[in-house]
Amino acid sequence: MLSIPTPNVSRWWLLGSRVAAGSPTRAIGDDVIRYRPFFVTRRCQIDALALRTDGTGYDNTIRLGVYTSDENGLPSVLLGETGNLSTNGDATRTVKTSTIGMTVDLLPGRMYYAAVISRRDSGSNDTKYQVTSIGSAAGALTLGGISAAEANDELNDYGSIDHAAALWTAMPNPAVMTSPSFSNMPPAIAGSVSAGFPGEGPGHAPFVYPWGSDFKRWYVAGGIGNDTQVFALTDGAVAYVPFFVSRDLDVDRMAFEVTTLDAGGLVRLGIFDSDADGKPGSLLVETASIGTGSTGVKEAAVAVTTLLEKKTYWAALGVSGGTPAVRMFSQTSETPMITNLGNANAADATYNALRQSHMAGVGFVAGSGFGSGSGATYTSAHIRQIAFRVSTVA
Repeated sequence: MLSIPTPNVSRWWLLGSRVAAGSPTRAIGDDVIRYRPFFVTRRCQIDALALRTDGTGYDNTIRLGVYTSDENGLPSVLLGETGNLSTNGDATRTVKTSTIGMTVDLLPGRMYYAAVISRRDSGSNDTKYQVTSIGSAAGALTLGGISAAEANDELNDYGSIDHAAALWTAMPNPAVMTSPSFSNMPPAIAGSVSAGFPGEGPGHAPFVYPWGSDFKRWYVAGGIGNDTQVFALTDGAVAYVPFFVSRDLDVDRMAFEVTTLDAGGLVRLGIFDSDADGKPGSLLVETASIGTGSTGVKEAAVAVTTLLEKKTYWAALGVSGGTPAVRMFSQTSETPMITNLGNANAADATYNALRQSHMAGVGFVAGSGFGSGSGATYTSAHIRQIAFRVSTVA
């Protein structure tokens, strides 16, 4: 069972395996359909979809839908779609929500696509939507870099499959993939989970799924992206970043990046389990203290630790004795980011959900590492970039 007992009923989830900040809006275009891939980790149904428009008075008609994927990882069969939604007269950042006629279950371990189709009804302006600036390529899984530095860089991969849809009256079924194109700013589409399906939501990302035979790959906790910022740490504070594991795996190293040195600073990285309330609980593993007297990516070994599938964990970073600046991800961006806790409404799920998932607390002491159960609380602080290496699949 999932370690965060968040009810699915009436909870909204941003559908997608990795999201990030950057350019907050993107013009969808005229007579086009854009597909955003997502994974399901528990059986569920989606009963409503939502998308945020961004533009005043743009006159467009849109629909939202969910597709299966075929053996090549491309969009395939339409499972359900909304009716026509008009954007005419919308104020800036208007959330469009509609029920979806889905009668089949989404199955765990499979990839699906959330899609938006659009046509311009009058005038010369395209509708703009709240979107992400980065996804991941060829099936939209976060594959991770091959080094700690690359993981912290978070390379700009594709996260959207697009196709022309001239003169459409409904979403194509099956999806037409004669000449798909790929882009790196997928639309942010949220889905609401139907009643009767406990556990985590669809595309309960950010999650780690180690593909292929080379499992010594680096991931950034939380699956964050390329709108990185630089901020100073607070002496004595610990920040936590949630991430989800889709199958059993072993972690053997962790890393972060110092951008402004502080000769007195000592940083520790660690991984915490989740407690019954979904907050950081017991400390599972931590690095030794890492000096911040020089800049650059710092990596350190941890005792090989097995993380179990279908659970949420918390990567942690704490500093004592200084205030070095490290690479972070700006929470103040208007771009939506995935939360492990779900959202109570569509607006949060399509706007900026990070404020509901990042936690911070105090509990790091130089020389003695983290304490367990540090009583973290919700905060809107910037999220730290914490990388970890998957060494083997357990």
